[in-house]
Amino acid sequence: MHYEYEEFVSALAARIKELRQEKGWTQMQMMRDFGYHLSHWQNIENGRKMSLETMLRVANTFDISLEDLLAGARVSRKKGIGFGSKGYHLQVNEIQTSKQAKPKRKI
Repeated sequence: MHYEYEEFVSALAARIKELRQEKGWTQMQMMRDFGYHLSHWQNIENGRKMSLETMLRVANTFDISLEDLLAGARVSRKKGIGFGSKGYHLQVNEIQTSKQAKPKRKI
């Protein structure tokens, strides 16, 4: 199974915004009370700043575990062999052996 990067950060950003709104906090409060720069917080909620360090800081801000933060980010997974950090993958049926790729011609 494999996650798509863009879909994941989008879902995580929506989850973080939802948590902030549930608490009744404004983006200005995130800056004033928790020490985030306003532009950094806006980037978090837009899915542009999602390092592991940022995710841990956000989880600490909301006093939840990283697992709970990530569990709220609902994303679909695709079957296939995953590689890379941007969600590239090969479908299993796309992999060919050298015998399948070039059939031999009879002479």
